[in-house]
Amino acid sequence: MRGPTRRQFAALLGTLPLAAQENPPTPAEPKAPAADLLSKAVDTVRENGTKLRAMNLPMDVEPAFRFQA
Repeated sequence: MRGPTRRQFAALLGTLPLAAQENPPTPAEPKAPAADLLSKAVDTVRENGTKLRAMNLPMDVEPAFRFQA
């Protein structure tokens, strides 16, 4: 009976790092509910919108880029 081939040996060596990995620790605090994340995202969008509206930019300013097809 023959021993393992070079390909089998390489495949075995390739899987060793996966076998050595540890499971990640469980988080200490629970995740925030989806409603909290949604309300935070909506607030962030509103804040960004007010910041953008506060900027005064003349309409005749050329864009700094051009789309080319």
